[in-house]
Amino acid sequence: VMLLGSEDPVLRKSAAIILGELKDKRAVEPLSITLNDEDVWVRYHSALALGSIGDKRATNHLTKGLDDPIGAVRLACVKAIGGIKDLSCEESLLRLVDDEDEDVRKTLAETLQIFPGDNARNAVFKLLSDTSWQVREAAVSASERLSPPLSVSVIEPLVNDLNRFVREAAKEILSRI
Repeated sequence: VMLLGSEDPVLRKSAAIILGELKDKRAVEPLSITLNDEDVWVRYHSALALGSIGDKRATNHLTKGLDDPIGAVRLACVKAIGGIKDLSCEESLLRLVDDEDEDVRKTLAETLQIFPGDNARNAVFKLLSDTSWQVREAAVSASERLSPPLSVSVIEPLVNDLNRFVREAAKEILSRI
């Protein structure tokens, strides 16, 4: 924890990684502070560490991290919130459905499957028509695990998607449905 206060960003980043591996809940507050670090990789690894620890006290800080100017940090915050499974963060996550970073949208699609209800379903439905094939593929996969899953009529058109991976994912899910 003391290394999080180091002048060296490599040490701060390494400390965040180790604290995430240790999963010690005592590190939640110091890691929450380093979510505002000047170094992008310290912020990134702090978010992932908080998700790994899985303490809901971190979600308020992680939702603020969803506004980070760097896509990798927003992605790590989305992933961390998904790891914590704090359903109170749904509204904060939903505003990322139009994020400029396709990796953030892809991770969002993967994360939304933990949220029950229409809001998450509507967001995944929107991501099924994303310009990025990776986002569409993630949304197809997530659509099955939503509660309740998206209907066959929503997934069926993706069997004719221009991208092979999206087509295969849609066919696979339809065969299980």
